[in-house]
Amino acid sequence: MLDIFEGLPADHILFEQFAFFPAQAFPIYRELLARFVLAEPEEPDRSRLLGLAMLYIEPRHRLGLLDKALENRLLAARHVIRDTIGTATTRSIAFYDPASFCKTAPLRDNLLFGVIAHDALLAGEQIVDVIREALIEHDLVHHVYVLGLNQPAGYAGRLLFASTKASLMLAHSIMRRPQVLILNDALGAFGDVEATTIVKRVQEEMAGRTLIVAGHKLTKDADFDLQISFEGAKIVTMKEAASEAETALEPVPASSDVATAENDDVRAPRSVALFAGIDMPRLRLLAFTSARVRFSAGEALFRQGEDADAAYVVLTGVVTVMIDTANGPVPISHVGENAIVGEMGLVTGEPRSATILAESEVTALRLQKQVFLALMAEFPQMALSVTRLMVKRLQENVAVVSHGMNPDQAA
Repeated sequence: MLDIFEGLPADHILFEQFAFFPAQAFPIYRELLARFVLAEPEEPDRSRLLGLAMLYIEPRHRLGLLDKALENRLLAARHVIRDTIGTATTRSIAFYDPASFCKTAPLRDNLLFGVIAHDALLAGEQIVDVIREALIEHDLVHHVYVLGLNQPAGYAGRLLFASTKASLMLAHSIMRRPQVLILNDALGAFGDVEATTIVKRVQEEMAGRTLIVAGHKLTKDADFDLQISFEGAKIVTMKEAASEAETALEPVPASSDVATAENDDVRAPRSVALFAGIDMPRLRLLAFTSARVRFSAGEALFRQGEDADAAYVVLTGVVTVMIDTANGPVPISHVGENAIVGEMGLVTGEPRSATILAESEVTALRLQKQVFLALMAEFPQMALSVTRLMVKRLQENVAVVSHGMNPDQAA
């Protein structure tokens, strides 16, 4: 992580979205690693590293560090700690007992996990409902809202729980009463039951309007007009509300070598002329913040006139560049492996100037706009290469449209 984000400005947007410790802490961790190489870490350094590990979120950072085996070890360790400590505990340690008040835990945790929650579960009630009824009965709802709104949230909500931050963003979106609401993995911070409840409430709020929900927290029993399941970029099942039957499609075979795929994601940009002058840490940043996508033959990577939000590095397959003319779509050129398409719209900010169609099955690396522009700003040679490529492609477009040349002549 130190290598990937080295040299970026402290207020860079990539820190907020992808790094799991702030830029101000980079010098501290670099010095810590230097000490670690020379000798065994002392207790302050060890505690800092353990604290850093607690900030790692596998679905967000995607480094493959928290696998099922490690998860099982962590769960088993909790029992070992309990058995090892036994009854010889200090006042700073208290084991969970739903029948008693835990003095070492905050009031909130006692409400959520203590005797009140225990009694509510025995009565078949939800603890949140019990707390809400108690607040209403004692006329405390207004005071709770005031305290909540006065709670410091920190920069970009850093001091809030992930679920609280997600709830606020979701509430803000609903309050705007959009005609189309897209929840893109917006339920990842919630448990399965809570996510299902939230979806049902949002559906009620969005009745008569369009709601699209994407993510892993949905079940096949969810009440939607259309449900589509994916493996990678491929559709594997499709189910309409009017029919209980599911249309099963051929699944995409999973890669047997994840490490090889990750290396390919780094090697591919390196083979592109635009990125020739970029060092390996920046290429890893490019791959780290990108997504591997697949397209079937005839499928469009993007179409002319659409907003430009990403560029694509073709890993396998061939794509055709098409432009719309008065006489219909005209092919401009063919682009193969280790070539980039879609960069022009990112630089100009204008809608797509061409349509890119997959000639065969295509695998590509989707480069986010903000990362691409950040690299251009950091590497002037890359900006110059992009300019040259844009000029070349504009010349090809003019040649084809004006003189009726075929793509090979234009090239």
